[in-house]
Amino acid sequence: MVRAIQVYLHDEDEAEQLKAKLSKYDTQDVLIDYLEATSGLDLVVPLIQTGTTIGDTPDSSVGTSNASAYYVAAEDDASGKSRNTVLSFQIKEEDVEDVLIEIHKAGGYVDQAFFKK
Repeated sequence: MVRAIQVYLHDEDEAEQLKAKLSKYDTQDVLIDYLEATSGLDLVVPLIQTGTTIGDTPDSSVGTSNASAYYVAAEDDASGKSRNTVLSFQIKEEDVEDVLIEIHKAGGYVDQAFFKK
């Protein structure tokens, strides 16, 4: 089974860097696109669980992956740059947790709806 992921980044350079890091996974249908605005999206930052219990991560939700925790991103992040570049791809279910870790390290945001599946 595969899952579709859309990662919101500041610019094409960030998207290309993350795309290169994700090349070690079996990604499919990889596409970089641009948005006029991200209003209407509930962007969140995927968290990396550091402990052994759900209490170790805020806003934890039950999902198909252990990497089901996130925190809600501020509308504007510290850089002041908008996140209008989208890296879209599909990934095998067994790689989702590792891919979310890569997204977190790259500073990418995902839509909160991703965690509700």
